[in-house]
Amino acid sequence: MESPRHAFTAGDHPAAGRRDAAQPDGAVKPRDADAWFRQPIVWLGTAVLFASIVGCIVTIVLATSHADTPVATGSDSVLKVPLRNAATDEKR
Repeated sequence: MESPRHAFTAGDHPAAGRRDAAQPDGAVKPRDADAWFRQPIVWLGTAVLFASIVGCIVTIVLATSHADTPVATGSDSVLKVPLRNAATDEKR
């Protein structure tokens, strides 16, 4: 008794077409070898981009949810820089 023949032979199987494309000379060349999604630098750049966007959003949320209170220095200068502009103090 003869074994039943499958609908696909080895070269016609759909999974084979996804990875390899047969060349006219019979050589097999990967079809997606140079595709953009197979390049690791693309995924690294995408990860860095999304991480920076998430970091920016977290920073904005933290900045808007906490008060920005002034720090008491106890003097009229910080690191020998006056805290008030002398020109505006004269006009008052």
